[in-house]
Amino acid sequence: MVTIVYESNSGFTKKYAELLAADIKADCFSLDEAKEKLAAGKPVVFLGWISAGIIRGCRKARKLFDVKAVAGVGMAAGSDKILSDLVRQNKLEGVRNFYLRGGFDLAKLKGFYKFIMKLGAAAVVKSLEKKENLTPQESEQLSDFKYGSDHVSKENLADMIAYCKSL
Repeated sequence: MVTIVYESNSGFTKKYAELLAADIKADCFSLDEAKEKLAAGKPVVFLGWISAGIIRGCRKARKLFDVKAVAGVGMAAGSDKILSDLVRQNKLEGVRNFYLRGGFDLAKLKGFYKFIMKLGAAAVVKSLEKKENLTPQESEQLSDFKYGSDHVSKENLADMIAYCKSL
């Protein structure tokens, strides 16, 4: 049985990790907790939040544990391109990979990332509000940045749950 390990900044990745762990009846720890509680080389499934194409905590988790699968949690709707870019940028060839759509809540962000996202969100909102005809994706992005969003759901985890149950 694998253990679920995660790195979360604003809570969306933690929610996914807890949903996954509950469904497959596995232990669930933040990466900091896992470093203290789990033996080196323990089989784990890792979930991390995405910043600038990097799945945060993934490299450290792979050094400490036997990572059987990795999920990156980001703001955008998933696509094959997003997943292939994550695999390439995070050097995850040979590891089962997933992308999960999280959400956006500026109030929950911390430190430098809050500062950067506040600036970035304001710029995106300003740019999109100037456009006359928004695509459905742009409308959703505008709403996400203006009002926040939470796309975490058990349904989004279906493929990952099936994979974890096969381990």
